Amino acid sequence: MKLHFGCGNNYMLGWVNVDINSRIKTDKVFDFDKFPYPFKDNTFNEVYSDNVLEHLKEPVKVIEELHRICKNGAVMMIKVPYYNCSGNYNDPTHQYSYNRRAFINLVGHGDRSDLTDKKFDLNIKLIPTRLGKLIPRFIREYASFIIGEVYNLIEAEIVVRK
Repeated sequence: MKLHFGCGNNYMLGWVNVDINSRIKTDKVFDFDKFPYPFKDNTFNEVYSDNVLEHLKEPVKVIEELHRICKNGAVMMIKVPYYNCSGNYNDPTHQYSYNRRAFINLVGHGDRSDLTDKKFDLNIKLIPTRLGKLIPRFIREYASFIIGEVYNLIEAEIVVRK
């Protein structure tokens, strides 16, 4: 089974589409900030979430809960806006901002490995803006710490290990 976590208006056939908004087409409506989620352990092989995690109050608990409902080897594709792009800082509903290090810490691979005891494999792809594409790739990420609008999106592929 495949979970579309925070489907919004993008209902995907062949997926379990969930959202907090009861006024849109979904398969299930629930509050992503209330735990546990209404699914059994080891239910999903795949999770897709696009611009949802930054709106949630407890991202560590969200990742842990997604781990619980995913099978071993499940792939979670999570997209969030990059911390210093307009897609992030112009939205007052965002609870958290993300860069590469924040995501590494979120899944327990970095300095804050105490945040979660779950195991994940992680692959992060930073998606550059038009401006970012003008900056040579080898210095692009360093440049993003000095100037904004170099990247606009983080795509994190997280593989669940149990």
